[in-house]
Amino acid sequence: MATLNGIFISIIAMSTIFVWLELFQLIEDKNRYFQSIYNLVDLLAFVFPMAGSILQLVRSNPNTQNSLFSFSVLFIFLHFLFELRVTRSVCKFVSIIIHAIASIRVFFFVFAGGILAFSVAIMHLLHTCTNSEDCPSYTDGFSLGFFRVISMTYFMMGGMYDPVSNGFSNNDVGFHIMMMVFFFFTVILMLNVLIALINHAIDDGDRTWELDWLHNRMRYIESAENLTYDIPGFRAAHDCFPETIYYTATPLQVREYKKKTQRILDDKVTSADLTNAAEFKVQQPIGGNIGGTGSGGGIQDWQQQQSQQQQQQQESESGGTGAGDAAVLALLKQFQEDQRLAREEQQKVFEELRLAHEEQRQAAADLRKELALLKERVGQ
Repeated sequence: MATLNGIFISIIAMSTIFVWLELFQLIEDKNRYFQSIYNLVDLLAFVFPMAGSILQLVRSNPNTQNSLFSFSVLFIFLHFLFELRVTRSVCKFVSIIIHAIASIRVFFFVFAGGILAFSVAIMHLLHTCTNSEDCPSYTDGFSLGFFRVISMTYFMMGGMYDPVSNGFSNNDVGFHIMMMVFFFFTVILMLNVLIALINHAIDDGDRTWELDWLHNRMRYIESAENLTYDIPGFRAAHDCFPETIYYTATPLQVREYKKKTQRILDDKVTSADLTNAAEFKVQQPIGGNIGGTGSGGGIQDWQQQQSQQQQQQQESESGGTGAGDAAVLALLKQFQEDQRLAREEQQKVFEELRLAHEEQRQAAADLRKELALLKERVGQ
């Protein structure tokens, strides 16, 4: 094994570099780092080989070394699979599986609590005895170690009843009731609930995996761009800039955004209509003898004004085609005309931007051709 020390030292050196990069991401944004399961797998894929190599160099317990290296292989393959998530076909299955596991994580806590409870209960039933002469003789296969008890109880769900097989040949009522309750709770109830939850989670993940794929590609491009900041002239090339920009959002967020935008537009239109109507009422002339003199003439003028206003209000309520309705229709037509002109102006601006973008692309293409010709001349 001395000839492999160099390999273990190389593993430690490379793992240290990658662990340092992971810690740098963790320090930069803790919340974002722990929200992604990919970061956790990346960290374990580098920590386990480093720990196993260190234990190998110091000649510690061989069983611990073998366990660490075994899990290292597992996490390295998971890391390799997760790196392929930028590929559309791979990301579909990876995203659905991760979404399903994340959606039913509460179930795993309930399930683990049930396994723990049955492990302690079965161990207490088989090994607790106050009188050694009257103890049953079917407890030889079930361990007293706590971790082994949990492992045996877990695999009993798959039909491995060898540790308690002797108990089925005895007449202990408590043991048989315990086994029936265990079988009903774990095999019949919990496993069927698990299957139903997974089916529901897979249906949800099948509708959102493409958004996860775009998000993964965005993070991958972001990581690649972060490595090119110090390369002179690399980011000055036109090909480094995207032609299409994606914004990540769930379908629910898109619907809420559309509703909010439509509500803002409706509020603006309503406020504009109210403002125009108020201005129209203020500017509308009121007939009558305004030039009357004396208190009696002022009262008569006021009464005439009130009667004219009431008459105009009655005409508008009865659907008449008076001056007020004509003015409102004129305002509506003017508003529609303003909206049409604004849309035409926006279309003109968008067309100018599109033409400018096409000119930039053509200029960049010409520049690339000139650079290619220049390289050919320099090569000749």
